[in-house]
Amino acid sequence: MQKSKLVAVLKELSDKELNRLEQFVQSPFHNQHEEVIALFQYLKKELKHKKKRGRQENALDKQFIFQQLFPKKKYTDLRVRHLMSLLLKVVEAFLAYQIYETQPQQTQLYLLEAYQQKQLNKHFQSNLKNLQKAQQNQSILNPQHFYWQYQLEKNHSHFLENQHQRHIEPNLQALNDSLNHFYLANKLKYYCGMFNYQQMIHIKYELPLLAPISQHLQQHWQQYSPFIQVYYHALLILTKVDNETHFRQFKELLQRFQAQFSEKECRNLYVLARNYCIKRLNQGNSQFIQALFDLYKAEIERGSILNDNILPPLMYKNIVAVALSLKKYDWVADFIDEYKVKLPIEYAENSYAFALARLHFEQKKYDKVVLLLNQLAYDELFLSLDAKRLLLKTYYELSEDEALYSLMDSFRAFIKRRENIAYHRTHYLNLIKFVHQLLRLPFKDEDKQKKLQAQIEATDELVEKDWLLEKVKDY
Repeated sequence: MQKSKLVAVLKELSDKELNRLEQFVQSPFHNQHEEVIALFQYLKKELKHKKKRGRQENALDKQFIFQQLFPKKKYTDLRVRHLMSLLLKVVEAFLAYQIYETQPQQTQLYLLEAYQQKQLNKHFQSNLKNLQKAQQNQSILNPQHFYWQYQLEKNHSHFLENQHQRHIEPNLQALNDSLNHFYLANKLKYYCGMFNYQQMIHIKYELPLLAPISQHLQQHWQQYSPFIQVYYHALLILTKVDNETHFRQFKELLQRFQAQFSEKECRNLYVLARNYCIKRLNQGNSQFIQALFDLYKAEIERGSILNDNILPPLMYKNIVAVALSLKKYDWVADFIDEYKVKLPIEYAENSYAFALARLHFEQKKYDKVVLLLNQLAYDELFLSLDAKRLLLKTYYELSEDEALYSLMDSFRAFIKRRENIAYHRTHYLNLIKFVHQLLRLPFKDEDKQKKLQAQIEATDELVEKDWLLEKVKDY
């Protein structure tokens, strides 16, 4: 029984859920077998014992359980498996009921159907009117919102049809419009997700309806809700070659209607916008660094950079990097200090020290950079890589050649020992190679200087390319 589906499910329930489940199992409405109640109570007791102090090795053995529950009866495996199956069905009904409890709108839809089946017309109409009013007052837009609207229109249409009066039109236009909104909202959201993944992991999707949907929305997108308008323009920036106009429109629509989106929905849309800016930056369009910074600022003001009041370390790091590239040093200093307390505890000190080191590097306070980087605990691989490359640049700026050569040797060995850094390996090894060549570059040798500059420019797999080119030109 230890590896059974029943025990696996029960292990995932909290103590509160197990207590509620006990009431559910004991209810004659859900279960009429006393032996099923006995089996559940035994399992509940043993699972609680495991959490507190462990349990004896055979406590979940089927024969042992049978002896505990039915000491005077002969063991039959079929009977135990039957009881387990009955209990599992009750547990699954409980899990479904818990979800049902969290969806009052779905409950009301079922009630509408029940009133209609019982031909309680006044009850149906009163309930429908209340639900329509609640739907109109709903300020947050998401695919679920359009689903509820479609379900209300569908119930209303079925009700009118069942009146069997030929002069009453069964609300088909409203039903069709709500279905279009529901369909397009979901289609556009899934299309955006698919194109996003297609760019990240080079997967190919089949999208046979994309063309007719896009053609329709090209002419009629303004007739639809803000949700569909925003996601339509999100799709355009993912699919169109000449999409800067669409990006500006997407950003304007997002900022205008963001109050109507849930936190999760809004966060996902900002991710799409940021990914677009990053893509354009990678293509060499440096003007998008300001657009990316503006997006981060909008997210900060809205509070959507936080997830359960926690700021992901990677987000902290990226915001600092973007702001520093725009030389917003005072803004960065304030951001680093203000949001340090929002970082996960286990990452806070390292993330804060590294962000502060980057700020000091841009301010040419190189001695402070070395002190901060030497305080870091290098537990996380990519933080180690970032810190070592920043230290490498710092030693170069300080003309600490001995320390720099030593670091390059240890950095090279560190990279070669790591098998889990994928394409980063070549990028970092090229950085070390070019810094080494830079140090050996003869003074005032213009030919060798231009040759090294051309090699750096022609190398795609390289971090800190701009910094290296700057150092070659200044040599």
